[in-house]
Amino acid sequence: MTNGGTAAERRAVVITRASPSLLPNNLSAASLPDPHSAGRVSFAIVHRAKAHVSHSRALEGGGGGASAVGEVPEQAEFASRDTAGRATAGSSVLITQAKFVHLDRSEKPLLVITSFKGIQMFRENELVFWHALSRATVGGDAGKPPGDMEFARGIAASPSSRLIFVGLSSGEVMAVEAPQGNCNFKLCDRIANPLRQNSPITDLHADGQLLAAGDEAGVIHVWKCVGPSGNKLITTCSSASHDDVCTSVKMSEAGSMVIGGYSCGKLRLFSLAHPGGGGAQMLVEVDAHAKSVSAIDLAFNLLISASEDTMLRLWKVTGAGGGANRVDVEHLEAHCMENMMMVGCCILPDSSPSRVSYAVAAFDYCEVHVFSRSL
Repeated sequence: MTNGGTAAERRAVVITRASPSLLPNNLSAASLPDPHSAGRVSFAIVHRAKAHVSHSRALEGGGGGASAVGEVPEQAEFASRDTAGRATAGSSVLITQAKFVHLDRSEKPLLVITSFKGIQMFRENELVFWHALSRATVGGDAGKPPGDMEFARGIAASPSSRLIFVGLSSGEVMAVEAPQGNCNFKLCDRIANPLRQNSPITDLHADGQLLAAGDEAGVIHVWKCVGPSGNKLITTCSSASHDDVCTSVKMSEAGSMVIGGYSCGKLRLFSLAHPGGGGAQMLVEVDAHAKSVSAIDLAFNLLISASEDTMLRLWKVTGAGGGANRVDVEHLEAHCMENMMMVGCCILPDSSPSRVSYAVAAFDYCEVHVFSRSL
């Protein structure tokens, strides 16, 4: 189903070793800097207590041509760890998210894994950082009942300051310094919720000096990295609270707008250029899906949204440049993945302003579907 323009083409169906769990933002993709790996894309999904990575060869060559369907790529898996740092194959330590982050184009991406016990970071198969969460670190919140364990969810990175951000159930954001190489990773800060609420963080996105966080109260918070090394954050603004969870969040490349996907099926676009009264001004509200939005992604002027209603939708966002206080959102195309509850979507690294590739994953299906579309 399209609204003008060129319809998307299916490039590949990549087979995964396990099916994604019913979690929002449950798909991440990365390319490798090695020239011998050009065109290869790695996909990460979470299944219970393990993160599964598929290194696909089916996308080699890029462009828009159709590629292999039903490819079974090279696979790797990463188990969650308990508070003692022991890897466990059981289901008692559930993973909440797995995401690739790039800090430098010349470096291989880091795979960051968050769980109900802690935070792990891998470069290839090597564990380079592990931080355990426990009762003693629950935000100093005397109102929480004894034994209420903290968990981590939401991952983002700022290449300019070499910081990796992780959201916490206390409403705080943890910042980790990641120097070049695989050593001396350091926990450097815990950033409080600007509204002093304890609503768990659901998703993070960083762009340039800005960091955006969505939470279970439906609020989007925005911070700015400041200081000589950019390792200090100050509050910029927050959106109004809503009655539904903000499940996924993205900022425009110009840093003038932040977009949230919500559990009610709506997309909300907020201006960061002229926040009024300390709050982000809502520009557009779109009734995008019949069920919860599970993931969104944004590149160039293309916004994609995936939902538990079996739909993957493409939107053209115009007027999102710096200083704009008005945007237009045009529905371009929809993919109905029959009987498949979407849990993740992402725009792939080989995309360009003239042609975009994107992938989608569904709950309980061992497949990643890859599409390509001219803009």
